[in-house]
Amino acid sequence: MQETIKRTLRRLRRQYHLNMTALIDPHGNVEIEKMVDREQFLHVRCWVVGMAEPIMCTFVYGKCNKAAREEIWHFMRQTAEKGDKWMIGGDFNTILSTSERSDGAYPTHHSIEQFGEAIFDCGLVDMSFEGSRYTWTDHRLRERHANFLEVIEKCWKMPVVEQGMLKLKIKLTRLKQHLKQWNKDVFGNLFHNISQADLAVQQAEKAYDTNPSDDNLLDMNRIMAIYQNVLAAEEDFWKQKSACKWVVEGERNTQYYHSLFKKKKRACSGISQILHDGQQLTAESEIKESGVLFFSKLFKADSPPHGLERIGEHIPTIVTSEMGTALCRPVTTKEVKSVVFGMDIHRTVGLNGFNAFFYQHYWNVIQNDVVEAVEDFMREYLTRGINRLFANNHSLTYKGSMGVSHLSYAEDIILFTNAKVRSLETVMDFLKEYEATSGQLINVEKSAFILSPNAPPMVRHRVKRIT
Repeated sequence: MQETIKRTLRRLRRQYHLNMTALIDPHGNVEIEKMVDREQFLHVRCWVVGMAEPIMCTFVYGKCNKAAREEIWHFMRQTAEKGDKWMIGGDFNTILSTSERSDGAYPTHHSIEQFGEAIFDCGLVDMSFEGSRYTWTDHRLRERHANFLEVIEKCWKMPVVEQGMLKLKIKLTRLKQHLKQWNKDVFGNLFHNISQADLAVQQAEKAYDTNPSDDNLLDMNRIMAIYQNVLAAEEDFWKQKSACKWVVEGERNTQYYHSLFKKKKRACSGISQILHDGQQLTAESEIKESGVLFFSKLFKADSPPHGLERIGEHIPTIVTSEMGTALCRPVTTKEVKSVVFGMDIHRTVGLNGFNAFFYQHYWNVIQNDVVEAVEDFMREYLTRGINRLFANNHSLTYKGSMGVSHLSYAEDIILFTNAKVRSLETVMDFLKEYEATSGQLINVEKSAFILSPNAPPMVRHRVKRIT
């Protein structure tokens, strides 16, 4: 029965993040009224059915600072003077004699004396205890696996044929699968580990209570450290799942993170039905069409705007020419790093689940691929622009092109168009606009045009002049 109570208290403490747990078993109905609530103690009045008068109970969790505990001694003396039936207990963070401490630094003589004087002045009687004499240890450990960096480096350096953004995506996906298997092999099932660690703590405490030897104390401290480490892993697990950023580090917020994750999961499950013009829509295609129609009407003007040319007169020039030039320069590794390290470490960057902490902590491993992906994104802008250009100007294509506008590989690109003046000028205007917008310049010295061997010299001269 006693072991069952201990397990229940540990579960409640873990679930509700309690710093102190007090258990009252009056063997009957009881009503509790809060009287005084302070940082170091909670004072309540307990009405138990069948008793003529209530019992006052004070639950204490004292601070480490000797001066701060003066508040507890003062309140104890005030309460004792009232003459009520009174019970007080908890963790006073001090002791009455050196026999109450097994190892570590002992409190000062004055601190022990203050505690003893407060008990004497209040006329309190020690009710003794059941269970382990030593109920607290300061050995905490949150280890991180020693070869984790080595695992990431080895997986990341495995060759990939693709380039740019696709290369980064493939590496992140591969690393995610690799870490899942590694986590399973090294740490096993987290929740099973918690259950096993909880059981091990109970057994170690029982062994030390039966035989308080140095070996049993060391064994209990070791198992307690493992238990704390597993609890920390559980908290990290739910914190990452919930993507919570603002809760103070160091608090035990496992249950809170879990509830956030469940809310987030429900929110991401998608819209299953919607009411549109009094009609219930459940089909996915109908819901999409309803959303598009709603926002199209919301943001579409009833009539064409007039006088837009005069609006610019009232808008101040904030971006200077120097700022514009800086914005158009090619992206640098320093700029990309600045953006990455400026992000909140708990923010998830993409659908792969890696948060900003991963990119910051392992920047030296992944930086080249991240920068290359950003550069590729700018090139992707070029690719999409070319597709749009040819889709809006069908006259750019030439006979035999089979509708292909361009081919691209890594940093090289081939454009297919005819040699008409209008077509060449349209393509060149687009490339100049791309340079001005992206900041990436086309290397003219490494660029060339290829014509049919049957093209007349006049056409060759025209292409050379315009391009």
